[in-house]
Order: sequence, then structure tokens, then C-alpha cells
Amino acid sequence: MSLGAMVAVAWAQSHPEEVAAQVLINTSMRRFSPLYQRLRLANYLPLLRLLLTGPAPQDWERAILHMTSQGGHEDVLPSWLALRRTHPVARLNALRQLLAAARFAASAEPPRTPTLLLASAQDQLVSVQCTLALARQWGCEHRIHPKAGHDLPLDDRPLGWAAGARMVLTSR
Repeated sequence: MSLGAMVAVAWAQSHPEEVAAQVLINTSMRRFSPLYQRLRLANYLPLLRLLLTGPAPQDWERAILHMTSQGGHEDVLPSWLALRRTHPVARLNALRQLLAAARFAASAEPPRTPTLLLASAQDQLVSVQCTLALARQWGCEHRIHPKAGHDLPLDDRPLGWAAGARMVLTSR
């Protein structure tokens, strides 16, 4: 998902023999989409505020949850906070991750690895247009979830796509 999908693409491009297939969720890549679609403008100030002010962990995680999901999902906050305690991420590393995502550029050539692109029509962090541009460029199969936000697995749980909203399937 997102930055993780960029990592998967880089891995599949560098070592295609190690990746049988990939499913990329709500990702964007510099070569195919402008910055204002890759990170929607409405998120610049809240993210900058988080990075500069370093709010309490619960406030930080709640802000990220509201940026990335449609349903609020306050029930996940305790587990997110527990993960944060056991695996802390320094503000500088969070900034490095944002910069890495901004700079990542995949090959214009489609991956040799079979690729399915999933996107959320209600993603408030990254425009669904990024996935559509990538699908056009690479000729990949893609599906658009009509109701989920950026954190599609969270917004369409527990049974995922099969029990969730109807998917719009578009072909190559």
C-alpha cells in the first residue's frame, strides 16, 4: 500500500525472479502523476504540523487515521499506539519516508511481474487518478473501491473485498 507498493515495484523491477506477482494499493509514482495528486494539497499543512510540532502519540496517530481512512476506526488506536511504543519512528525518519515517496520514479516500462492495481475512490491522501495513470501506462488490470479511503484494508475489513463494496473492474 502506498509507499510499500513503491518498494514492491522497485523490488520487482530489480529482481523480477523473486516476485511472482504484486498487488499495489493506492500508490503513486512521480513519472506518471503530478505531486498535487500524489499527495493531495489538503494534507500538506496537517503533515507539516505533525512533523514540526510533534504532538502527543495519541494525537499523532488519530490525525494519521483521519487522513487515511473513511470510517474513523477509533478502535484501532490502541493497537497503533502499542506498535508505536514497540517500534518508534523518529520524526526525521517520517520526513525521510515522505521524501522517498516524493522522489520515487518507477520505470516507464511495465513490470514483467503480473501486477494488479487497487485504488480507493474516496482516498483523501492520494488521488485515485494516480492509479488510473499507472494502469494506463503499464496496461495493468485495476479495480476501484467506491467507498474506502487510503487505508483500503482498514476501511473494508474484516472480510475485505469479497464482503465489502462492489468493485468496479476495468480491464487492460
